[in-house]
Amino acid sequence: MPRRSPVVIKDKLNPQIIELIAGFDKNPSAEPMVIQQIIKELNLDLPAEYLDLFSFMNGGEGFIGDNYCRLYAIEDLIPLNEAFLVKEFAPELFIFGSNGGGEAFAFNTKSGPFSILEIPFIPMDIKWAKLLGKTINEFFFHFSNSKIKSVPPSINKALIGKEIHEIQPVVFGGNPLDPKNKILLSPKDYAELVVFWNKIWQNRKH
Repeated sequence: MPRRSPVVIKDKLNPQIIELIAGFDKNPSAEPMVIQQIIKELNLDLPAEYLDLFSFMNGGEGFIGDNYCRLYAIEDLIPLNEAFLVKEFAPELFIFGSNGGGEAFAFNTKSGPFSILEIPFIPMDIKWAKLLGKTINEFFFHFSNSKIKSVPPSINKALIGKEIHEIQPVVFGGNPLDPKNKILLSPKDYAELVVFWNKIWQNRKH
């Protein structure tokens, strides 16, 4: 049987991480039974320190330093990975969040232990991925450069839960600086376009 990651009680969450995400717009913590059930469904040995976050907040988003970070709620992990067709486009990855602007945060499930990568949603091609850390703590400190700001930047409430999508993706010739080339989308609507453009990308590769 595959190993199951334990659910860690929240008082073991790194205090520096708690401080880094102090300014996040947080969802209430997930119920332990929900965490256990979804871990079982995932059948992935996710890092314990990552799972511990759900006992502190069930997803949330905000700034770490000057960088924006969105972490998905535990019940959204499976549906969003399915909606983005991650197993088709980047089967070694499991997405758990984004920067809200077209870059996904993902576990590399082929590394042991799982490393954490940043990869564009379009194209979702592993050759474009870059390492953010070998642990969830390194992931957070990558963005902060180990510096904790006393007053994090304020969050634009209109952007919470939305992804900035470039109508004509940069890899297909779109202008990343043109505001007319950007729209805000819900994850569901964004996933449809991510799949559309990634299928075009795959066809161009073959």
